[in-house]
Amino acid sequence: MMGKSTRTEEEVLCIAPLKVKLGLVEYDLPVLAVLNMRKWRMKLAQEISAMAGILRGDAVNASVVVNGLGFAFTQFPDKVLDLVFIYAGEALNRPAVESVATEEQFALAFSKIMQVAFPFAEQMGMVMMALKSAETTSSASPAESSTNSHSPTTL
Repeated sequence: MMGKSTRTEEEVLCIAPLKVKLGLVEYDLPVLAVLNMRKWRMKLAQEISAMAGILRGDAVNASVVVNGLGFAFTQFPDKVLDLVFIYAGEALNRPAVESVATEEQFALAFSKIMQVAFPFAEQMGMVMMALKSAETTSSASPAESSTNSHSPTTL
């Protein structure tokens, strides 16, 4: 979902809109500037937190599990649609689009939005790998480090 962007460098540099097809119509969704994108990500975080609270529940209680599944199947798609419409702003007329678009189309639109909302995902992965590598290196015992630092290198 948030992997490498499929947008070209030219699209990124020109701030080309996201092309999404909903129903039989192709729409241009704006790529939000930093401040508005930050607001949208905050809304996304709020929605995810609310969903996680509902889905978490008490795993021992079967009715809670059933209610969580009911939420996942009935309300989660609506939350995704809400987030797409919040992102799109005035670019989409909700009543008109909802009457003709499919949930699969909204899933694709949401994926495109997520790619531009989290452009640093690849860099974050590299930082996490570097931190993990540093953690592994620092956890090596001093005896191993001193032994390894004085051992001859064979070519």
